[in-house]
Amino acid sequence: MITLKPTQQEDLKHVQSLWNDGEVMQYVGFKNGIGITMDKLKTWLTHIQSNKHTEHFCIHHDQLGFLGETFYALDLKHDIASLDIKLFKKGRGKGVAYYALSHSINTVFDQGLVSKVYVDPSLENLKALKFYDKLGFKAKERPTFLEPGDTYFELDKETWLARES
Repeated sequence: MITLKPTQQEDLKHVQSLWNDGEVMQYVGFKNGIGITMDKLKTWLTHIQSNKHTEHFCIHHDQLGFLGETFYALDLKHDIASLDIKLFKKGRGKGVAYYALSHSINTVFDQGLVSKVYVDPSLENLKALKFYDKLGFKAKERPTFLEPGDTYFELDKETWLARES
């Protein structure tokens, strides 16, 4: 059974191992992990917990333990939320990513927080590109209000709800 829970202090050792894993972080430009310290993670968590427009979740499985993370960050001015997910290899190919990211998408749409969500995966991460396509994300021109990036895939609430029914 997969569970998602808002990230707390006791989860930081898991987040640290995820972020410092080069295999996990290779597609975001860190082939050796990011080398995050526990002190920096504590500061990060304080910021996340104080920001009512961001939610970070740890993903756990009854038998497999900690599998990864997912989060959303709202941009209310532009009516959009950024999404991300990272999983250890042991969590891939089991429906975990679909379950976890769908949870974030449903949360922001069901609560009427924004009308669009986006992801910006690496073009080298072919499995992620296929996964986002399966969820209904479509490649679009990257909005100018975002920092420069190579990709931008968007999903609107109407498309998400139509595909879910």
